[in-house]
Amino acid sequence: MGTDKSIISFVAVDDLGKVLGFGELVPPVTLGAIYVAASAGRRGVASALFEKLEVKARELGMKVLRMDSSLTAVPFYIRHGFRELERGTHRLADGLMMNCVVMEKTL
Repeated sequence: MGTDKSIISFVAVDDLGKVLGFGELVPPVTLGAIYVAASAGRRGVASALFEKLEVKARELGMKVLRMDSSLTAVPFYIRHGFRELERGTHRLADGLMMNCVVMEKTL
């Protein structure tokens, strides 16, 4: 069975069109990222993005979401039903390494 490498993205914007955050889904199992601008933090933007991504994942027939969470985002993902699998490192796009927590949620 092949792996679908397409990326599905959702972007949150305010009433003026300013980007507040974005989230990515990479089927068949990966929640790529949810990032929110500091100015939009603690206002429900990340939760709204996650809800959209989770609905889309279910529509696509995905059964599980896995991701490498930053250490600071772990409580957010736990609140949204993820569990910690292991701690490790994640290579960022610029080649730098980031400590992370591999997390998973069964849909």
